[in-house]
Amino acid sequence: MKVFTFQYIWLSLCECSTPFVNLRWVLHVLGLKDTKAYLVNGFFLTMTFFFFRVIVYSFGLYHLYTLYPLLLASDKPFASKYIVPSFLVVGYFLNLLWATKIVKGLISLMKGGKKAKKEE
Repeated sequence: MKVFTFQYIWLSLCECSTPFVNLRWVLHVLGLKDTKAYLVNGFFLTMTFFFFRVIVYSFGLYHLYTLYPLLLASDKPFASKYIVPSFLVVGYFLNLLWATKIVKGLISLMKGGKKAKKEE
C-alpha cells in the first residue's frame, strides 16, 4: 500500500494560493495597498485560499480518515501511522485560522479598510 500519495497531491494543490500571497506582499512593500490591483489580488487570494486550503484539504483529510484503518493495519513505520496524520490535522487547523483572518481582511478592505496610521 502506497502511503500519502493522494495526500501529496491535495497538499500540492494548496499551493495554488501562494502566488497571490506573494503578490500581496509585493504590493504592500511597494506601497500599493490602496490600488485596485491590491483589492483584486485580495479577492483571488481569499477565493483560492478558501477553496484549496479549506475545501480541498477537508476532502483530503476525509479521504485519509477513510483509509486510516488500513494504514494502522499495515507494516508502515510509526511516523506514517501517527505523526504525519497528526501534522496534517494541525495544518488543517492552521489553514482554518488563516482563512478566517484572510476573509476578515478582505471584508475590511472592501469596506474601505482601516486608515493607515500616520508615522510620528
